[in-house]
Amino acid sequence: CFLLCLALTAASMGSFKIESQALTQAQEEYMEVIGAAATEDMLTSGVLASLTVAQSILEAGWGTSTMAKMAKNLFGIKAYSSWTGMVYDSNKGVVYPSYAAYVTSNTSEYVSSNIQRVWRAYSTWYESLADHSALLTGSSRYDDIPYEYDYVAAAWNIIEDGYASDMEYTKKIINCIEVYNLTQYDIIDYPEDQVVIVTKTRKYLPLNEQ
Repeated sequence: CFLLCLALTAASMGSFKIESQALTQAQEEYMEVIGAAATEDMLTSGVLASLTVAQSILEAGWGTSTMAKMAKNLFGIKAYSSWTGMVYDSNKGVVYPSYAAYVTSNTSEYVSSNIQRVWRAYSTWYESLADHSALLTGSSRYDDIPYEYDYVAAAWNIIEDGYASDMEYTKKIINCIEVYNLTQYDIIDYPEDQVVIVTKTRKYLPLNEQ
């Protein structure tokens, strides 16, 4: 059967509607690949797979954005001086081996004025996904994201935590998850030493943490 394609159309009051159309083969393949990777990642990170897939669809345009192609960055994560990996300058369309290399290759005036157009770059989409989860699990800023298995709550939390400036971001994530049935990627097998705790947020906790 055909899946639905999400089209978010801004209206005069800041709302949007969903228009349906068949997904392309490339979009279906993208969802399968990233969905499987997000499910595997969720086992160790606790970051909801449906949230990860929805964010990548919105941020990277099904992997077709220039940043997704040039920098393998699926989540729009910026690079700052503390970042030790490769960086992508979207203004020039150049990938540098490090932030230091980016700085030394440009004037100080350019670096200062271009700070909002420097992004983390990766060798593969899988590295991007892993770094996205590392960001959400490694910062107290996002401490309400790991092991939040209610996708609506997770979508609200991530905007309240400051991940994006678009105030419609939460609605877009929720609609994306629901239209594409992305919760299918949240169905995973947990180790025998874990038990389902049925709560409002449907968290899964190790037995020794109950």
